[in-house]
Amino acid sequence: MLVSTSRAMRSKSSNNRIPRFSLAPLKNLRSLVAVLIVLNFLNNAADEILNVNPMQRPNKRNLVIMMGGIRGGEVTWDSAFRNLVDLTDADIALLIQDNVPDVYRYSSLLSRAKYVWYVPTFDDWADAFDLIHNSSAWREPVFRMMTTSKNNILMGGIRGPLPAPIRGSAAIIFVFRWYLSQRILEHGLVSKYERFVVTRPDQFYLCPLDFRLLEKGFIYVPEGEDYGGICDRHVICDSEHILKVLDILPPLLSQPEKYQSWLSRSACNSELFLKHRWEEEGLLPLVHRFKRNMFIASTPFDYSAWLNSSISVPDLGILVKYRSEYRTAQGGCTIEQKQ
Repeated sequence: MLVSTSRAMRSKSSNNRIPRFSLAPLKNLRSLVAVLIVLNFLNNAADEILNVNPMQRPNKRNLVIMMGGIRGGEVTWDSAFRNLVDLTDADIALLIQDNVPDVYRYSSLLSRAKYVWYVPTFDDWADAFDLIHNSSAWREPVFRMMTTSKNNILMGGIRGPLPAPIRGSAAIIFVFRWYLSQRILEHGLVSKYERFVVTRPDQFYLCPLDFRLLEKGFIYVPEGEDYGGICDRHVICDSEHILKVLDILPPLLSQPEKYQSWLSRSACNSELFLKHRWEEEGLLPLVHRFKRNMFIASTPFDYSAWLNSSISVPDLGILVKYRSEYRTAQGGCTIEQKQ
């Protein structure tokens, strides 16, 4: 505890007065030494009174991770600060693409984040698969088994030998999850934090989400936006589950034959495959749902690889991407809660 003072502290006894020191310009070195001694004494005394070890001051135990393209704008991020981050006394980690738009280079989101990690922007996200697998051996079996149906967007974002990238961004989402798992391991975050929230920078929170009230030991996903599987935009879990929650893509690359039915089916998406992988990892029994209070928002400056926002909400000063998601979030907050 740092203590600064501009006047002396006096005892009631005139015989035991502490000399008066001023923090005005000091006249000599002896006075400087005296001031430093007093300040150090006060600092140590305060820690002793409060029973605080200065080398073991408490750290924040919750980490909110926002991953994906940096979008949403200041209004959206302010809603996340008020209704999620500050409410739960959490640190912020960003895992974002390295092509940050100029308009966001000095944003509050970047300045407030404790960790900022960048993912390269690949022209063909199949190259990212090579990096994850440390080999291109996955390419031949995956592209051979993969359907050409436009409704199977499981590999959305990769091109390989195809004339154009597969529509959507499912593959990109899985790449981000892998990068995040590596950063968590690299920084030893499993032992530093008790609770993890994995979400997106462009989630607008209509009312408070105090995940500290949720029972530990489970995985929490907001209701809605499942598309046949489980919503992949927001998850809350404990440290013991975070790495399994994120481990979606590597098994597909190392054992593509095992997932042939997923690659060849006429319709598939990231939500369906996420549910399947969580089932394989034994996580599904731990999944609990809670009322959605967030939705994807953007500004006119933002760009999405999948679908750009077009529904204006003048009262909030943002654009909404999915009308159904916005309405569900409204229903998840009472009038008193909405901020």
